[in-house]
Amino acid sequence: MSEKRGSERDAAVAVVAALREAGHESYFVGGCVREMLLQAEPKDHDLATAASPDEVETLFPRTVPVGKQFGIITVVQDGHPIEVASFRNDGSYSDGRRPDRVEPATAVEDVQRRDFTINALLYDPLDDRLVDHVGGRADLEARRLRTVGDPRRRFAEDHLRVLRAVRFASRLDFTLDDELREAARELAPSVAKVSVERRRAELDSMLVHPSRVRALELMAELGLVMPALPMLVDGDELGAFEHGTRVVAELDEPVDVPLAWAALLSSREPGSVDDALRSLRFATDDRRTVGRLLQDLPTARRFDELTRAAQRRLVAEATVDATSRLARAVVTVEAASTAGVDQLERELRATTERALPPPFLTGDDLRAAGIPPGPAYATLLTAIQDEQLEGRLTTREEALAELDRRAGDSVDSSGT
Repeated sequence: MSEKRGSERDAAVAVVAALREAGHESYFVGGCVREMLLQAEPKDHDLATAASPDEVETLFPRTVPVGKQFGIITVVQDGHPIEVASFRNDGSYSDGRRPDRVEPATAVEDVQRRDFTINALLYDPLDDRLVDHVGGRADLEARRLRTVGDPRRRFAEDHLRVLRAVRFASRLDFTLDDELREAARELAPSVAKVSVERRRAELDSMLVHPSRVRALELMAELGLVMPALPMLVDGDELGAFEHGTRVVAELDEPVDVPLAWAALLSSREPGSVDDALRSLRFATDDRRTVGRLLQDLPTARRFDELTRAAQRRLVAEATVDATSRLARAVVTVEAASTAGVDQLERELRATTERALPPPFLTGDDLRAAGIPPGPAYATLLTAIQDEQLEGRLTTREEALAELDRRAGDSVDSSGT
């Protein structure tokens, strides 16, 4: 991709100008228009046009046919990827996700197929003109989330839209239109049909945003917990979900995906957590991070009771800061003793070098001492490193002497 020149907005305006010069009605559409009206900075600038995908490809030297079958071409303008969608009518949605077919349409027809009115606004950047065929501007001013047309039809077309309604309402602090709310409750079970990957992408986006608690509360209110997060429901009880929501509420910013999920799953047994994360298609690294946070949570809570060696091992963990934050949130929710977390936080503030020192001994030293390989290796090496971390062994020579003593004791106790 070529080096970016100028802002993405400038690039998007240039694409609109080129399309308009070629005789094709074209606008900014969707989230960028919504964000501009809310006086926020758009993340990206999508366009809608009367030009066909083939005409878009002909007009611009660098394009990517990322969704050409749905009328979408990405134009690379001044290094910026600009998504350009042709005005279209959608056919039926037999898979509850994508239209089976699309047909060319007018601008008015195009916005009628979109999900929410606040995402169906058009903006002409050349004439600085808003085009509103669906009442989206009034909904923005009323801070109300409403579908374009019948909400049951919109949710049946793409089941994920029920979760998207939660994300938009919570993030923008909008109220739900009464008809939308009723339809969302009615069609909430359909969310279980959405692919795990799409469902989790929505949940991740909700959980890392400061509005995460409002999103979780809306999910419970609309009956979305069971279809979206069945691992947090016991029978008809939402105890684990409610506990997780309270823990999530205690987290200070910033919150990343592993910490948010660890908080949400904090009342679950470690074994069931790993099964839940696998069912949600977590990447291996994220799954291990969440597992490490929850595995270290009990240790962090009783940090003041640990040996010095165990304390130093916890402090050396790459995830210890997140573990400390998680432990603080959990003890706050459970009104439990804070002594362990208090000491851990003091330790983290005071410790400039968290990494463990290199161990005095390795497996090579055990082999040289004539100890046959086996489970005893890990036990001996951990025990000797504990002595090192406690400060009772200060040199390699002392560690070797301790190894001789422990190996001798082992032989004596075996009676050989």
